[in-house]
Amino acid sequence: MRDSRLCVVTVLLSVFLLCNLPVSAQAQESKGKGHGPVPFSVFDMDENGYVSEEEFYSVRQQRMAARAAEGKKMRCAASAPAFSDLDTDGDGQLNPEELTAGQKAHRAKCQGQGQGQGQEQPQEKTN
Repeated sequence: MRDSRLCVVTVLLSVFLLCNLPVSAQAQESKGKGHGPVPFSVFDMDENGYVSEEEFYSVRQQRMAARAAEGKKMRCAASAPAFSDLDTDGDGQLNPEELTAGQKAHRAKCQGQGQGQGQEQPQEKTN
């Protein structure tokens, strides 16, 4: 039941934020054209120095929606970590170190699978 409520809240918040997407997407585009990890300041929408679970999933969904609208691939989206995976101290919010460490670990995992930016797929040897 809690999961379904969280899903409904996330969807409603995402719809609300998607209405404001052009401003957010422009801000993100000016910070490196959407490549690489999203800066902590983008996730920290209320600028309180922490990222809540709602902020985390809202920004993630905004970015995925923007990339989909542009026809861009979403590498490793299926294996993206959950908020609880990044919240290593279990306080219900992410600090800059937790977010950065989680982003680095996810990027390393994706690159190890040959799905990260700039990684070529391994080629089979022919004998």
